[in-house]
Amino acid sequence: MRKTMTHVQAVALGEKLRTICETKCGVAVYAEGWDDARVVREMGDAYSDVSVRNLRAAMFGPLPKPSKPASIAELQARIERLEEWAAQRPVQGFRRT
Repeated sequence: MRKTMTHVQAVALGEKLRTICETKCGVAVYAEGWDDARVVREMGDAYSDVSVRNLRAAMFGPLPKPSKPASIAELQARIERLEEWAAQRPVQGFRRT
C-alpha cells in the first residue's frame, strides 16, 4: 500500500531536513551519518523512502552521483596533464618572467 504524507507530516519532514541537509554545488549533502534511509527510520512509519527522497530533492537537490574511483596512476597522469596545461597559460593579471 502506498503511503501518502499529510501536510503536517510534510512540514515536519521539511523541518527535519533543514537541520541535517544543505545544498552544495547543486547537490544535496547530508550531515555526517545521515542519509535518506536514516531519515525514514528516524521519522517513523508514516514516511516512505520515496517521500523522503522526493522532498529532499525538491528542497536541496539530488544526491551526488557516486563516481568511479580512479587508480593512483590515472590520477597522477591527470594531475601531470593539468599541470602541463596550466604552465602553458598566462595567469591573468601577471606577466611571465
